[in-house]
Amino acid sequence: MLEEKRIAVIGAGNMGDVIVGAMISRCEMAPERLIVSDIDETRLERFETRHGVRTTTDNAEAVNGADLVILAVKPQVMEHVLHEIAPLSLTGTVISIAAGVTISSVEGILGARARVVRVMPNTPSLAGEGAAALAPGTNATDEDLALARTIFNALGLTVLIDETLMDAVTGLSGSGPAYGFIIIEALTDGGVKMGLSRETALKLAAQTMLGAAKLCLEDGRTPSQLKDMVTPLQAEGRGERPPRDDRTAWRIDPASPAQPDQPPADRTTTPPHPQPSPRCPTPERYRSASCPAPRRNP
Repeated sequence: MLEEKRIAVIGAGNMGDVIVGAMISRCEMAPERLIVSDIDETRLERFETRHGVRTTTDNAEAVNGADLVILAVKPQVMEHVLHEIAPLSLTGTVISIAAGVTISSVEGILGARARVVRVMPNTPSLAGEGAAALAPGTNATDEDLALARTIFNALGLTVLIDETLMDAVTGLSGSGPAYGFIIIEALTDGGVKMGLSRETALKLAAQTMLGAAKLCLEDGRTPSQLKDMVTPLQAEGRGERPPRDDRTAWRIDPASPAQPDQPPADRTTTPPHPQPSPRCPTPERYRSASCPAPRRNP
């Protein structure tokens, strides 16, 4: 299906690079059937050297005659790019990966007959372990969606959603990797505190998160059940797990002496929030005669 298409990729950034690489190496696309356009000639030279594809600085030239156009540009330049290619009256599939750019805005410039698929990939796509959500446009066909899924399945996994949920996806899988990196960083710091080298601690922390994620996707049990496999309190004879309080934020640090179900003590030298003075231990004391509320400048 994909091998027979003529594909134009507009945007030679990191995501365009990984998409082109995946189509060639994993989807068995012939490089000569791909053309990449960008205003940066240095980037285009890199694409020619690395992937053997044709390149151009003219977006209209790139999309002319293409069966599939992938818009891999920044959101702030999307409108300009769309106006450049709109006069060509595209008849093929158009995939947009620009965050925050709605399908209606793309269709509004390219025309009501444009077959648009909006995709929200994430940073781990650079390692072939991405998560991408796809939303079909007004005229997108099953074949259009199949083409998009073929490409982005080569970068990880895909899900099909309604576009109204795209903001939720942006917050979850789009921003989610940052939370994963925070956890890896915290685990690494804890390992270093316990005597491991940073290199060793980082490898253990990153592989631990990778393995946990893989187990979560493939095992069939819920994250809560898998968590209890790691810290089975009853099996250790320590009684029932106390009720969970989702409002409690725990420090993720294997060097902490706290028990799994006890929030660890704060070991920082500077309190995270200003503490009330001994004379006024609570805000309510501000209303007493012996401890009046602080004056405010008019």
